[in-house]
Amino acid sequence: MSWRTQFVTISIAVLLVIGLGRAGYLDGPRNVLATVLNPFQVGWYRLGQITTEKFGLITQIGTLSSDNFRLREENDKLKSELASLETVQKDNLILRQQLGSSDTKGFQLIAAQTLGFVPAIGTKELLLSVGSSGGAKIGHAVVSGKVVLGRISSVQSDRSTLRLLTDPQSRVVVSTLTGARGILIGQFQSSSKLTKVLQDEKLNVGDAVFTSGEDDWPARLVIGEIIKVVKRDNELFQEAEVRPLVSYDKLQVVFIITGPK
Repeated sequence: MSWRTQFVTISIAVLLVIGLGRAGYLDGPRNVLATVLNPFQVGWYRLGQITTEKFGLITQIGTLSSDNFRLREENDKLKSELASLETVQKDNLILRQQLGSSDTKGFQLIAAQTLGFVPAIGTKELLLSVGSSGGAKIGHAVVSGKVVLGRISSVQSDRSTLRLLTDPQSRVVVSTLTGARGILIGQFQSSSKLTKVLQDEKLNVGDAVFTSGEDDWPARLVIGEIIKVVKRDNELFQEAEVRPLVSYDKLQVVFIITGPK
């Protein structure tokens, strides 16, 4: 059969089906076919609805997740800004308290943040955020409130090292409230030893210990208090254990004394 014959045959068949359909002769078969295919059609339609709903839900979840991530970022940013603000407020409070201290009003002060302890065995030193470019020099005394902490032992351009009074290399000529004089030597732990105090000098637990003003130390700055007195008969000198009046671990801002006003 040639392609022309096939084309004519198919065309006649199509026209015949269309004619029968318009005349209503195919309504019965169409209804039967619709009845058979209707469950599949409904199932496919429902599947499409479910798929659309699922896709929409996934899209919503993705949007919510993105919004949640963005809100979390904004919340973290606000927390960071609040923490920074609280730090600034705390530093300002410390600065106001320091400037209002009657014991240090006569000195020029430079505020410095503590950067942590120097990681070296046998030392008790703190790193400070101010160096030579900020005015710090070797030998400058450092205070927190009314309490002297030690001296600057080394300086770089952007930082310096504070040798605390509990460092074994620290030596300070001191006096007590009762007038007893001696030499304070660091013990590395959380205390210092007051030595070379004559036996006839009066030492009491609870007495305050001050700088004497010798060896370029500012005079009458508080160092600590006596917590133990060691006195032996037939010895020329007595000793005492002195506790600092500040906790070095909690220091955040300290002040370098650069000279008198």
